[in-house]
Amino acid sequence: ITENNVTINKNIDTKIEANNTVINQNIENAINENNTTIINKVDKSVDVKIAENNKAINNTINNVNVRVDGIKGDLNGLTKRVDQNEKDIN
Repeated sequence: ITENNVTINKNIDTKIEANNTVINQNIENAINENNTTIINKVDKSVDVKIAENNKAINNTINNVNVRVDGIKGDLNGLTKRVDQNEKDIN
C-alpha cells in the first residue's frame, strides 16, 4: 500500500506540475497579449499627439512667416519712400 501511495503521489505531483506549467504559460501568453495591446494603443495615442503638436508648430511657423513677409513688404515700401525723399531733397 505504501509503495502504491508513493507512486500515486508521484503521479499526482507530476500531473500538478504539468498543469501548473500549462497554466503559467497561458497566464504569460495572456499578459504578453495585453501588454502588446496596451503598447499599441499608447503608441497610437502618442503618434496622434505628435501629429497634433507638429500641426500646431507648423501653423505657428506659417503665421510667423506671413508676418515676416508683411514686414519685408513694409520695409521695401519705406525704403522706396526714403529713396524718393532723398531724390526730392537733392
